[in-house]
Amino acid sequence: MPVAKVVSMEAVKLYRKSLSNLIGKARCLSCDYEWESESPPGFDWLECPSCSLVKGRFIYPVKRKEPHWTCDCGCDYFAINTEGVYCPHCGTWQDGFLETIERV
Repeated sequence: MPVAKVVSMEAVKLYRKSLSNLIGKARCLSCDYEWESESPPGFDWLECPSCSLVKGRFIYPVKRKEPHWTCDCGCDYFAINTEGVYCPHCGTWQDGFLETIERV
């Protein structure tokens, strides 16, 4: 009979946190304190560790810890309109990323 591995709930929480949270520099709009913040996706406001108000925002764009689509020009930020997705750096229409995502 195979031996089952026991994993602590704390280890599971840390693993889930490492996969899904956004990490980046944040600034409080109330007291101007800056810190390195970590937050689940979808949260617009962050609690400031200095003044405890929920008036913190990420300063720079943040990325999840997963592979990202990159344009041939090297840009990894994209604009979306009714015609599709294009690179704001070189203007190239982007296609093929949905097929790439489905393979992963």
